[in-house]
Amino acid sequence: MNGHLRTLVGWARILGSSKQMVEFLGRTLRDGRCLAESLGLVLADFARYRNPAVHESVAGRADAVRWRQRILGIGCEGALARMAGAGAVRD
Repeated sequence: MNGHLRTLVGWARILGSSKQMVEFLGRTLRDGRCLAESLGLVLADFARYRNPAVHESVAGRADAVRWRQRILGIGCEGALARMAGAGAVRD
């Protein structure tokens, strides 16, 4: 990952790019397999929603609340909390 900033779709592709990537993250991060599988899907879903909202249309309040809950974890485990918990595995 050559130092370039990644888009949401880019991160989704990186996280779920291959079985080898999922296995690597599973070995090197706590909860890495879950992170690669679930966070990649969340980011891809969010990008599909966000990109048109940024460039073409206005996001509705209900959609914004749903995404806030899913990403921040209001009333459930959020994507950011899961990502924060995926620190390096200690040998």
